[in-house]
Amino acid sequence: MESMKERGSSLIESMIALVIFLIASVAWLALETSLAQQSGQSHLISQAMHVGQTTIDNLRQIPFDQLVDSVDPLHFTSEGEFSTVVDDDFYEVNWTITENEDPVFKTVDLFVSWDVYGADFDNAIELTFVRSQ
Repeated sequence: MESMKERGSSLIESMIALVIFLIASVAWLALETSLAQQSGQSHLISQAMHVGQTTIDNLRQIPFDQLVDSVDPLHFTSEGEFSTVVDDDFYEVNWTITENEDPVFKTVDLFVSWDVYGADFDNAIELTFVRSQ
């Protein structure tokens, strides 16, 4: 027959094991939450890269001489912006085309920004390429 002291000791050991288990569970939950947020952010960055690359592909199809002559943003010339929605996420695209010192080159700076959790475009990527004649 166990003594009262041995039974109390067993209860304390069980309580300590339970506390350790709870601490480990809370740490695991925090890690899972962090990983889920990072996965979501990675998805947004991937979509922004796709939007940016599609815009660059459209800019590359325009004849070199027409890249700065017009400021019509519907034709992706000079500078401009547009907004788009991909998988229910809102992206804003801005670009500027500048002529380099050497007239056979033009630099295209493209920014894609997106809204996360109601913030005002605190996330953005920049894509730059140089176009030649």
